[in-house]
Amino acid sequence: MIWELPVLCVVGMTAFALRRVPGTTSAVLLTFTLSHLAAVTIAYPWTYGYKTILPVHLVFLFGALHLLRRQDVTAHP
Repeated sequence: MIWELPVLCVVGMTAFALRRVPGTTSAVLLTFTLSHLAAVTIAYPWTYGYKTILPVHLVFLFGALHLLRRQDVTAHP
């Protein structure tokens, strides 16, 4: 229905505000949200009709993945 998306957004924002979402999951959801907004904004002129923003979205997500600092689990201080 038309009311499901606004309700889901309000429930999600409430869960974030009450800190009910674990740290790692919160980081993943925030990265996905920012990537989606950037992909929609940048790809909008080229995606009129039935074209998808998926390629731009994937570029942003993989870019975010490579920007994250990896920790070497085998190194010990």
